[in-house]
Amino acid sequence: ADRPAAAPDPGGASINGVHFESLMVRDGRLKLIDAPSAVTLDGQFAYLPDAWQNQPGWTAQAKGRYRDAPLVLQARTGAVLPGIDALSPSVVPVMFEGSAGRARLKFDGQVRDLLGPQTLTGHYQLSGPSLAAVGEPLGITLPTTAHFTMRGQLQREGARWTTQVQSAHIGRSELAGEFEYRQRPGELPSLTGELHGPALWLQDLG
Repeated sequence: ADRPAAAPDPGGASINGVHFESLMVRDGRLKLIDAPSAVTLDGQFAYLPDAWQNQPGWTAQAKGRYRDAPLVLQARTGAVLPGIDALSPSVVPVMFEGSAGRARLKFDGQVRDLLGPQTLTGHYQLSGPSLAAVGEPLGITLPTTAHFTMRGQLQREGARWTTQVQSAHIGRSELAGEFEYRQRPGELPSLTGELHGPALWLQDLG
């Protein structure tokens, strides 16, 4: 007689018929060569049971180059398969730090529905020698400015990115604003928003 299929162990995650009782990656290696973006990376990654505040998660670090600048990246995330079952979280914490030459980025936030229509939210700190260097990899033209530091909130929903710039110091200028960035297939990227603040020196914006 046919036997009924055994019920999966509720203690592990499963997807598309594949069941995970345990998963561990101690020494993963990655290599990226992206000629159109002029990016090369060589790094390591791991998935360990105590990687994120004594919870399972990923860690990764990589070094390489972006154009002529040295590139350094570090990242940590929470659970690997969110939303698969009731025991897996639908919100995954994410921390990211990177530098390309004198430009620096730090992000601390979360990703929701990693396997579905992802949304990303979090707080960032950004600094660099000029805003033009930030716009170049995004495919948008920003002015060549004095050295700047910036902090704010970032949110992504599909192809739509929005940011609330809480403070931006560009040369002697002190600014803030709200901006939206979109990149639809087959269309040029667009950046729209409103800039305001207590002090604006036009020469700081090129």
